[in-house]
Amino acid sequence: MKLRFDRDLPKGGTTAVIALALLASVVTGREQAPPDEVVQPSERRAVEPPRAAEPEALDIAKLSRERGAPVSADLFANRVAAPPPAPVVVAPPPAPEPPAAPVAPRLPYAYLGQMKKGERVLIYLLKDQELIVTQPGATLDKEYRLEGVTDTAVHFVYLPLDKKQLLAIPSAQ
Repeated sequence: MKLRFDRDLPKGGTTAVIALALLASVVTGREQAPPDEVVQPSERRAVEPPRAAEPEALDIAKLSRERGAPVSADLFANRVAAPPPAPVVVAPPPAPEPPAAPVAPRLPYAYLGQMKKGERVLIYLLKDQELIVTQPGATLDKEYRLEGVTDTAVHFVYLPLDKKQLLAIPSAQ
């Protein structure tokens, strides 16, 4: 009789089933038989009832209380007066650090070039993909004033803080 598993199981499926069956037979073969010895039950001892307190040792006066005696809200409270709490010494708070000096933001301009017409100098700057043509002394965006131009830098003043800033001119090589 020939069995065909290739339609029912994927490739390697038959091998996996056989491997699991062999593993199960190995595991079940290692089990040990239960021991044949019988354990005898231990002797039972009778439990004695607790002894009643002797009537002479019991002070019934302790069980009653006088009328009008204050009732404590906490039954387990310590009846000894607690010493007064020690005064709490609070350390003075540390002196706050002075705030850092304000700093001008980074220049939003990039240098593109300059053109000289006699005494007049036009400077070409780029800000956010926008071409700006300006000259020394002009105010840009109500925050920057262009102070002047040298061979190596464009000099700006950040007006809210009156801080000077330089925009480097790349060297032509």
